Amino acid sequence: MRERIPKTKDVGHFLSVTGTVIRTSMVKVLEYERDYMCNKCKHIFVVKADFEQHYTFCRPSSCPNKEGCNSSKFTCLSGSSSSPTRCRDYQEIKIQEQVQRLSVGSIPRSMKVVLEDDLVDSCKSGEN
Repeated sequence: MRERIPKTKDVGHFLSVTGTVIRTSMVKVLEYERDYMCNKCKHIFVVKADFEQHYTFCRPSSCPNKEGCNSSKFTCLSGSSSSPTRCRDYQEIKIQEQVQRLSVGSIPRSMKVVLEDDLVDSCKSGEN
């Protein structure tokens, strides 16, 4: 449990943070997986979006078929009639340390928080 904005040493740990919501974005739809098909062997595989890179997709460099195809030509199947796109609701909020819990003269820090699925639209600006 933290009443202050987490620091670098907290990376990789599950934390509960107390703060005041100061900004909320519009709810967006986020694509998190895409299906690709190898043009050579017709192997179908899934590529997941990279959270650390703001949900960008990296095109595969070679076919992951265990039979050793090694082709580098693919067709994206996501969004086509053969495979529905896999998406989830997504919203960004900004929280700020509660001013009343800081020492005199301290400036409150803030951080961006990503909400997904059932957490989207669970808070409004001004809420603690």
